[in-house]
Amino acid sequence: MMLLLQLLLLALLPAGQAPADIRKAETTPAVSPAERVVLVVSPQAQMHGVQRIGMNLGIWTSWGAEQLGANIIKNPGFEGTVDGSLASVKSADGTTLTLDGPSVHRPNGFWNGATVNFRTGLSAGHSATIEEFYRSTCGDASIRALLDSSLVAASGDIVALTKLDDAAAPTNWWLSGNQQNCAPGAPRPGSLGRRSLVLCSNGGKSAEANSYLDETTSRSGKMLPVRGQWRFSFWVRTVQGVPQLRVSFTRTGSKPFFAQGVNATNTWGEVVTDFDATDNGPAGPLQLKFSSTGPGEIAIDDVSLSRSDDGRFPFRHEVVAALDVLRPGYLRDWQGQLGDTIGNRLAPPFARRPTRYRSEQPEDAKFEYSIPEFLELCHRVGANPWLVLPTTASDNEYAVLGSYLAGREKQLHFGEILIEFGNENWNPLFGAAGIQDVKRHGEAAARAFFYVRKGAGPKVPLITVANAQFANQSQVAALFRERISDVVAVAPYFAYDLASETDATHSDAALFATARDSFAQLQNAAAKNREEIAFYEVNLHTTGGNARLDERDHFVLSSEAGSALAMRLIDGLSQGIRRQCVYTLSGFDAYTADHKELVELWGVVRDLAGPPQLRATGLAVSMLNQSIQKEMHHVALPSSGHSVGLSADTPSDLSAIAFFGKQGWSAAIVSARAARAEVTLSFPSATHETLPGVTLTLTHDPRQALQDASVVYGHARVISDGGRRTAFFSVPPHSFVVLVPEALASRGLIGATR
Repeated sequence: MMLLLQLLLLALLPAGQAPADIRKAETTPAVSPAERVVLVVSPQAQMHGVQRIGMNLGIWTSWGAEQLGANIIKNPGFEGTVDGSLASVKSADGTTLTLDGPSVHRPNGFWNGATVNFRTGLSAGHSATIEEFYRSTCGDASIRALLDSSLVAASGDIVALTKLDDAAAPTNWWLSGNQQNCAPGAPRPGSLGRRSLVLCSNGGKSAEANSYLDETTSRSGKMLPVRGQWRFSFWVRTVQGVPQLRVSFTRTGSKPFFAQGVNATNTWGEVVTDFDATDNGPAGPLQLKFSSTGPGEIAIDDVSLSRSDDGRFPFRHEVVAALDVLRPGYLRDWQGQLGDTIGNRLAPPFARRPTRYRSEQPEDAKFEYSIPEFLELCHRVGANPWLVLPTTASDNEYAVLGSYLAGREKQLHFGEILIEFGNENWNPLFGAAGIQDVKRHGEAAARAFFYVRKGAGPKVPLITVANAQFANQSQVAALFRERISDVVAVAPYFAYDLASETDATHSDAALFATARDSFAQLQNAAAKNREEIAFYEVNLHTTGGNARLDERDHFVLSSEAGSALAMRLIDGLSQGIRRQCVYTLSGFDAYTADHKELVELWGVVRDLAGPPQLRATGLAVSMLNQSIQKEMHHVALPSSGHSVGLSADTPSDLSAIAFFGKQGWSAAIVSARAARAEVTLSFPSATHETLPGVTLTLTHDPRQALQDASVVYGHARVISDGGRRTAFFSVPPHSFVVLVPEALASRGLIGATR
C-alpha cells in the first residue's frame, strides 16, 4: 500500500521530479561484475500502428477476485438456462441421427425439444427440432428429429444442439424448502425477462433463495468489501395465501448490512433499500437471503444489489481503475460462452440466461456479462474488443451479431473488432463445443465469419481469428492452408513445471527460456500465407511439477516472473506480432495440475477489493504499455548488426525494443543476465526528437516476504550533442526497464503487490 501512495504522489509532481522517499535507480544494490552493453535503435520503423498489449477480461465469478459486475447478483432475473453443445454425426438413417462426442453424455430425453443445426456438410445452415434423445450402451447417442427429406447428413458432419429451459429452477441461486415442487412464475410488468422466482412456504416449511458471494475469504481475505452507499432493489407480489417475506444481506461473523421484513400484496411492487455499509468485521462469505414463512407463495423478480457510486455502468469501478492502470490495447471476451445463443449474448441483465456447454455438468450454468456491456467497457478504457463467438450459433444468429456490431461501431468507433471462432478448438477440455478436426473447424468457422460480415457490412473493421495450439506448428500451418481467417492466434504460455528445491540458476533458466525460434517460424509461415499470428493468451503456466506451495508462489510472484513475461511480449513484438493478450485481468489463485493445491495464478491484478494491487506480471504489462507508441523500431547490437530478439545467434538473455510517437522516443529492455548491465542505447541522429530520460525498473521489493516486485523510478543520463544521441542507464540482474520521456512518465504508474 505504501508503494501505491508513493506512486500516486509521483503522478502529481512536475515532470522529472520525484519525492525523496521513492528509491532512485542509483540506490539499486550493485552486482559485480557489471557488464557493458551497447545497443543501437534502427532509424527505420519495422511496424506502424502498434497497439498496446491486450488483456483477457476473464470470467465473472461470484466467489473470488473476478467479481466484476456493478450489480453483484448473478442471474438477477431468475431466468432459465441455455444449454448448447456440438456433436459429430456418426451415422444417419432417415429421421434418426447417431451422434458422437462429449455433448451426448446427457440423460435420456435431455435434448428433447431442442434444436439441431447443421454447421458443416451438405446440409450446413439447416435445422430441425429434436423429438427424442436417447443414449446407447456404446457411448454414443441418437436423436430422432423432424428432418426435411432434402437434408443429407454424412459421417463426420458437425451439428449444434441448443436447448432453452424455462421450467427448471434458476441456477446461481441456492434454494431450500418446498422449491422442488414450486414452478417459476410470470415476470413482473415491464420486465424483459420471461419469468420470476416463486417461493413456496406451504405445509409448515419455510422457503429460501440465497445468493452467496466472496467465498474465498478464508485464504484471500475480502475480495468484495461492502463499504459506503449501496442500493438494494427487487420486485415482489404474493401469488397465494399470506406468506411473510424477510430479506437480509450479511457477511458471516458480522452484523447484517440490512435485515427487514417486506409487506407484499397481490400486485407487483418494487422494494428499494438504500443503506450505508461498513465492513470492518472478520473476513467471511457474503449472503443475500430471501426467506418466506407462513402458508402461501410469493414471487420475486429483477434483483439488484450495487454500490451507488457505480451508477448505471455495468462494471464495478475497481475494474475500470485496474484497466486504466494496465492500459490494454485489446480486451478479450473469453468467459465460457461457447454454447450460448447470440440473442442471450445481447440480452439485458434481467433477461439474460445462465449458459453452459459441458456435457458432464460439473458446474452450474454461468451467468456472464453481455456483448453490449463488454463493448461499453472497451470504449471506456480505450481498448479494441476481441469477441469469442459461440460455436453453436446459427447462420441467422451470426448475421444478427454482425448487424448489432455495425450499429455499435457507428457510435463507439473502434479501430478494429476481432471475432474469434470459439476458444481452443484443438483442446479436448473444450471439446463439448469445440471442433478439433481442422477441416471441419475451418468450414464451420468460415461460415460463421461469412454471416457476421454479411450482417455487419463493409464499414465495420472486423478482423477474423482462428485459434490453434502454439506447440503444434503443423496444426497452425494446416489452418493457414484453410485460409479461413485474417489471423491465427496461439497461446505461448511458459514455465509450466517447477521442481521442489529448484535453485536460483535453474529457476531463472525456466523463466527466461526463449521462444524466439518458434515465434520466427510462426511468423515466416504466416507471411508465406499472407496471414498474421496473434497471442490470444500468454502468461506463466506453473501448475506442474512437485514444488511446494511456498516455492511455487515465490516463483510466480517474483519480479523475475514479471520480467520474463515482459521478455516474451517484447520478443513477440520484435517478430511483428502486433496483437497480444495476457491472461488474465484478475484472479487470486488456480489449481495445480494435480488439483491438490492452489497457486497464485493467473490474475495480473491480485484482486479488485480496492485500488489496483498489481502483481509483478501486472506491473510488467503496465510498464510496457506506458512505453508503447505507434512506431516500433528494432534495437541492434552494433558489433553483429543483428536486432536483439530477432536472431538465434544474438544473446538469448537480452531483449530490447524501441518506440517512437508524438512524445518522442521510448524503449523497453529485459535482461536475463545474472550481472547488472550498464547499457548505452543510441538513437537516430535527428535533433528535434525527444529522448527518454526517465527509467522505470521492475525489481525486487525487499520489504515483501515472498520477494514481490516493485517499480523503481529513476533517470537515464542523456547526451544529445549533434549526431550523438544516447541514453545511459543500468539494468539490474533479471529485471525489466522501460525508458520513457518525461511527458509519459508524468502519468505515473500505480503498483502494489500482495
